[in-house]
Amino acid sequence: MCVSFKEGTMLTCTTEEIVQATRAYVCNHADITSISGTTIDSRNVVSQGMFVAFRGERTDGNLYADSAIGAGASCVVLTCEASQELIQLAHEHNCLLLRAAHDDAQEFLLELASFWREKNPLWTVVGVTGSCGKTTTKDMLIATLSTTFRTYGTKANHNNLIGLPLTILNTPSDAEVIVAEMGMNHEGEISRMALVAKPTIAVITNIGTSHLGLLGSRKAIAQAKAEIIAPMCSQQSRQLKPELILHDSDDFTTFITEAYAQPADVLVSCVGEKSSSSIHVTKIDLNELGKACAHVVCSDGLMRKVTLSEAGKACVIDACFALRVCEILGVSYDKACCALLHMKQVHMRMEEIKKPHLPLIIDDSYNAAPASIAQALQVLQQCTCTGRRIAMLGEVGELGAHAHRLHGYIGAYVAACNLDMVVFVGSDHAQEMMEAASTMGYPSDRMMYVHDVDEALKQVKPLLTSDDVILVKASRSAQLDKFVKGMSASC
Repeated sequence: MCVSFKEGTMLTCTTEEIVQATRAYVCNHADITSISGTTIDSRNVVSQGMFVAFRGERTDGNLYADSAIGAGASCVVLTCEASQELIQLAHEHNCLLLRAAHDDAQEFLLELASFWREKNPLWTVVGVTGSCGKTTTKDMLIATLSTTFRTYGTKANHNNLIGLPLTILNTPSDAEVIVAEMGMNHEGEISRMALVAKPTIAVITNIGTSHLGLLGSRKAIAQAKAEIIAPMCSQQSRQLKPELILHDSDDFTTFITEAYAQPADVLVSCVGEKSSSSIHVTKIDLNELGKACAHVVCSDGLMRKVTLSEAGKACVIDACFALRVCEILGVSYDKACCALLHMKQVHMRMEEIKKPHLPLIIDDSYNAAPASIAQALQVLQQCTCTGRRIAMLGEVGELGAHAHRLHGYIGAYVAACNLDMVVFVGSDHAQEMMEAASTMGYPSDRMMYVHDVDEALKQVKPLLTSDDVILVKASRSAQLDKFVKGMSASC
């Protein structure tokens, strides 16, 4: 059973406090005392909410300021000069109209979120980052912690310099725990988010190859992820000392501990398969759909059977991260394990889709890294089916100069899996995967290459039967979700 929130506002503040916190310019004054929700999409404006206008490559949020006012916004933040017509409209609706300092909407959100976090020092913030598994870990944390605390967390994949402050600003005022996912593309981004969120507990799931092309090396990725540590702070109301949770088998665990956690006086605990860890796994079984049942030894020394609604062995470690946070915050193991068992599938993340006359589709098309592709292929191998096990793999982005080598590794791993059929989708890197698979002995008559999703729907879709299982996996830029939608549309 989840702990519910009271009805109430998200952000309690005055006009003067907003202006002082953000250095915004007042275009039209209106006295406000609270804001019911903050959004950057005018279609999602709620009564007495705030709309912040971003200028993007494809659209300009300032063009929708009038519709936000008409929808009942109590505050609209522009990133351009306000017209007299808009000022008059804001006056008629008693709407506070601001212009962000330096027309920087992102910095406005970060500064206002920092203000709101400082006004709520009793919140316990759990920060989650890592190369793979951070969204699954975040979802598991929300599910387990909600059994005991009023818990709010990052929605969908809103884990960047815009999504993090929106998470803070939309946290109900009576929340007790916030689970904040923090992703990054460049050095310094996690540091900026952590300075706003001020986590007491932090999880770094692993250091992989995601964003390798942007940061240059895995060590640089580890350093960027470790930025979450310095802003960590004690949570006096629960008498919690800052604690970092790491994977015991990650090859950067010692580096992060010694170079970042210890100098910051942050406690470190580990989860994984080593008996010395706070929580360790002794056995993992996968059922016919690849869903895990694990035997886990917790800090109290007792072994517990943890059954997950998620597929794959990798999610067992994600569950261990969640269980360790539950230990720290005093959530009972029984409640936590029950929540893990009944979690809903996350859209496009190892999501199983089965419709009449269609194959079982394992939709993992949201994102990919070489390691997560290997994990997904392991799940596919485990699945029971009367037909064929088929993988449709697209290209992995943001690997930079390492892209050729890592796509080759993926192809070699595919060959070792010995699936019934593999479809490679994309351009040069897709062909590199196929060439590597062939080099390692994978039969050419069980491989297909298609240039894009449209071609995949034309050539692959007619070959599939209702007895088959097909895994669809790639970076988001490959748009393989369109293949899944195209398959489903045929039903």
